[in-house]
Amino acid sequence: MQEVNLKLADNGVIKTVTDNNINAAGENYESVVVYDFDKGLENKLDFIHDICIDIGLDFGNSKQPNQIQVISDWGPNYIPSSIEIKNKVQSLRLLIKDLEKH
Repeated sequence: MQEVNLKLADNGVIKTVTDNNINAAGENYESVVVYDFDKGLENKLDFIHDICIDIGLDFGNSKQPNQIQVISDWGPNYIPSSIEIKNKVQSLRLLIKDLEKH
Protein backbone atom coordinates (compact mmCIF):
# COMPACT_ATOMS: atom_id res chain seq x y z
CA MET A 1 0.00 0.00 0.00
CA GLN A 2 1.23 3.47 -0.85
CA GLU A 3 1.08 6.21 1.76
CA VAL A 4 1.68 9.94 1.30
CA ASN A 5 2.54 12.00 4.39
CA LEU A 6 2.92 15.77 4.54
CA LYS A 7 4.71 17.66 7.29
CA LEU A 8 4.67 21.41 7.52
CA ALA A 9 8.05 23.12 7.67
CA ASP A 10 8.88 26.76 8.40
CA ASN A 11 9.24 27.57 4.72
CA GLY A 12 7.32 24.81 2.95
CA VAL A 13 6.36 21.14 3.15
CA ILE A 14 8.17 17.83 3.57
CA LYS A 15 6.50 15.06 1.58
CA THR A 16 7.22 11.42 2.33
CA VAL A 17 5.91 8.65 0.08
CA THR A 18 6.19 5.08 1.34
CA ASP A 19 5.17 1.90 -0.44
CA ASN A 20 5.41 -1.51 1.22
CA ASN A 21 4.81 -3.43 -2.00
CA ILE A 22 6.66 -1.59 -4.78
CA ASN A 23 6.04 -3.13 -8.21
CA ALA A 24 4.04 -5.90 -6.49
CA ALA A 25 7.35 -7.46 -5.42
CA GLY A 26 6.86 -7.01 -1.68
CA GLU A 27 9.78 -4.59 -1.41
CA ASN A 28 9.75 -1.37 0.60
CA TYR A 29 10.28 2.05 -0.96
CA GLU A 30 10.49 5.50 0.59
CA SER A 31 10.90 8.89 -1.04
CA VAL A 32 11.34 12.19 0.81
CA VAL A 33 11.04 15.53 -1.00
CA VAL A 34 11.33 18.99 0.57
CA TYR A 35 9.40 21.78 -1.16
CA ASP A 36 10.84 25.16 -0.17
CA PHE A 37 8.07 27.65 -0.89
CA ASP A 38 10.38 30.61 -0.21
CA LYS A 39 12.29 29.78 -3.39
CA GLY A 40 9.48 30.91 -5.67
CA LEU A 41 6.31 30.02 -7.43
CA GLU A 42 7.80 27.12 -9.39
CA ASN A 43 8.30 25.07 -6.19
CA LYS A 44 4.64 25.63 -5.23
CA LEU A 45 3.46 24.50 -8.66
CA ASP A 46 5.79 21.47 -8.51
CA PHE A 47 4.31 20.54 -5.12
CA ILE A 48 0.72 20.69 -6.39
CA HIS A 49 1.63 18.71 -9.51
CA ASP A 50 3.60 16.06 -7.60
CA ILE A 51 0.86 15.53 -4.99
CA CYS A 52 -1.71 15.00 -7.73
CA ILE A 53 0.53 12.42 -9.41
CA ASP A 54 1.22 10.68 -6.07
CA ILE A 55 -2.49 10.22 -5.34
CA GLY A 56 -3.18 8.99 -8.87
CA LEU A 57 -5.15 11.97 -10.16
CA ASP A 58 -5.44 11.65 -13.93
CA PHE A 59 -4.66 14.97 -15.62
CA GLY A 60 -5.72 13.74 -19.04
CA ASN A 61 -3.53 14.35 -22.06
CA SER A 62 -2.94 17.02 -24.69
CA LYS A 63 -5.30 15.38 -27.18
CA GLN A 64 -8.35 15.46 -24.90
CA PRO A 65 -10.85 18.34 -24.91
CA ASN A 66 -10.50 18.74 -21.14
CA GLN A 67 -7.11 18.47 -19.50
CA ILE A 68 -6.24 19.51 -15.96
CA GLN A 69 -3.32 21.94 -16.00
CA VAL A 70 -1.51 23.47 -13.04
CA ILE A 71 -0.79 27.06 -14.09
CA SER A 72 -0.32 30.48 -12.56
CA ASP A 73 -1.87 33.71 -13.76
CA TRP A 74 -2.77 37.18 -12.53
CA GLY A 75 -5.13 37.44 -9.61
CA PRO A 76 -8.50 39.10 -10.32
CA ASN A 77 -7.50 42.25 -8.40
CA TYR A 78 -3.91 42.45 -9.68
CA ILE A 79 -3.05 45.68 -11.51
CA PRO A 80 -0.41 44.86 -14.14
CA SER A 81 2.18 47.31 -15.40
CA SER A 82 1.96 48.62 -18.96
CA ILE A 83 4.84 46.32 -19.97
CA GLU A 84 3.04 43.31 -18.49
CA ILE A 85 -0.13 44.26 -20.36
CA LYS A 86 1.80 44.65 -23.61
CA ASN A 87 3.42 41.23 -23.15
CA LYS A 88 0.11 39.57 -22.27
CA VAL A 89 -1.63 41.08 -25.32
CA GLN A 90 1.23 39.91 -27.55
CA SER A 91 1.00 36.41 -26.09
CA LEU A 92 -2.77 36.30 -26.57
CA ARG A 93 -2.46 37.48 -30.19
CA LEU A 94 -0.07 34.60 -30.87
CA LEU A 95 -2.53 32.19 -29.26
CA ILE A 96 -5.38 33.56 -31.41
CA LYS A 97 -3.27 33.18 -34.57
CA ASP A 98 -2.53 29.59 -33.61
CA LEU A 99 -6.22 28.86 -32.98
CA GLU A 100 -7.22 30.39 -36.31
CA LYS A 101 -4.92 27.97 -38.13
CA HIS A 102 -7.17 25.07 -37.11
